[in-house]
Amino acid sequence: MQTVRVASVCRETPEIISLELVSAQGEPLPPAHPGSHIDVAIGSCPADGTPTLRQYSVCHGPDETSLYRIGVKRESNSRGGSEWLHRVVRAGDTLSIGRPRNNFPLSDEAGFHVLVAGGIGITPMLSMALHLHAMGTRFRLEYFVRSMEHAAFASVLQRAPLAESVRFHVGVPADQLEAAATGLFGEQPTANAHLYVCGPAPFMGVVERVAAGAWRADTVHREYFGAATGEQAANGAFTVRLARSGQELLVPAGVPIVEVLETAGVPVETSCRQGACGTCLVNVIEGTPDHRDSFLLPDEQQGGRCIVACVSRSLSPTLVLDL
Repeated sequence: MQTVRVASVCRETPEIISLELVSAQGEPLPPAHPGSHIDVAIGSCPADGTPTLRQYSVCHGPDETSLYRIGVKRESNSRGGSEWLHRVVRAGDTLSIGRPRNNFPLSDEAGFHVLVAGGIGITPMLSMALHLHAMGTRFRLEYFVRSMEHAAFASVLQRAPLAESVRFHVGVPADQLEAAATGLFGEQPTANAHLYVCGPAPFMGVVERVAAGAWRADTVHREYFGAATGEQAANGAFTVRLARSGQELLVPAGVPIVEVLETAGVPVETSCRQGACGTCLVNVIEGTPDHRDSFLLPDEQQGGRCIVACVSRSLSPTLVLDL
């Protein structure tokens, strides 16, 4: 972990703040490429020395090499991360962060990039847009927001050089989102085009469903903000069998696999507990996972050989894990 100083805290919307982070020692920060996120240690370190970590996408441009900028939405059901950053952290404070990691990179094969953001999902897209413009690469950004009051970074997006490539979709009702997405992404894309989607799970589910009819799977990239809420298993109970000991554990409806394992004294390393970082990845020997994470690639999810145990569940009555 690296210590950084909060250079500024800016109010972007009623629910979103941005934090500019610089090295506390004045040293260069490791490069953070478009789509990257960083771990941020939340609050004071508990007695066991293991910090509580949350992941936030960087949203600065290629010319801002001495800082990281992150956007943080204050969630109503916050488990401490966004609430603490909004309520406690001020300019001049120090934070501990991890090195940038990128599970949502821009494709080197794309000649045209279509960026689709819903709400706070704008944060990685802003960084992507700034970098694509700097590289002279063609792109467009479609930004869905409740209202312009809730459009984070609107002042940057509405002025040169990004304004001509950005469209705002304001106040689209939930029952009209699929029609709007069909008009934007429902037709065969231009050659070498790639689609990037980031936002709340329900929003992304609609966009991905529409895109599936026209875009090749390997040209669609996504990052969830918050765990996906797959409908397949409807949070029903299932059994986990531990292959090494033969122990069987009931996973009740609504209870994550990792919590059941922890209660049973089975050690599983965790970090974000939101399905984003992959720390709790476990190999699957038998059974069909119900993937609800944003860490595994689509082909890895389809293979069904591993599971992100903090958010994903099971489509089969029993899931046999390599534990």
